[in-house]
Amino acid sequence: MAADGALPQDKIRSRLRKLGSDQERIRVDLGQTDEQVAPGAERLLQYLDLATRPHELYEQCPAQGRFNLNDTFFTALYTDDHSIVADAALSEPLEGLYTAADAHSMTLTTERAAPRYSRRSKERPPIQP
Repeated sequence: MAADGALPQDKIRSRLRKLGSDQERIRVDLGQTDEQVAPGAERLLQYLDLATRPHELYEQCPAQGRFNLNDTFFTALYTDDHSIVADAALSEPLEGLYTAADAHSMTLTTERAAPRYSRRSKERPPIQP
């Protein structure tokens, strides 16, 4: 319609200016989103770095540090009659990571094998304090 002259040129120019300002506003919003997400992404990377060697980290911590680690990674620890950890309820970040890892593992293995670990399965590697 614009090419055949059916729309007035001033309306076309007005619409193009509005589209340009909308695009600029969206660019600014996206830049702010990156700034808002960056601290959370950094925190997640730090969390994952700590979670890569939990046994080593736990062994090197004083008692308060061990308490803080348990509080960070678990919502509950279940022990047997000999005070050995038999099961655990993971904190939300880890629970979500296990769920994502299970889903990713399933997409990679399809029919070859079951997931390496599962939050609801006793197949998960034992928790080492």
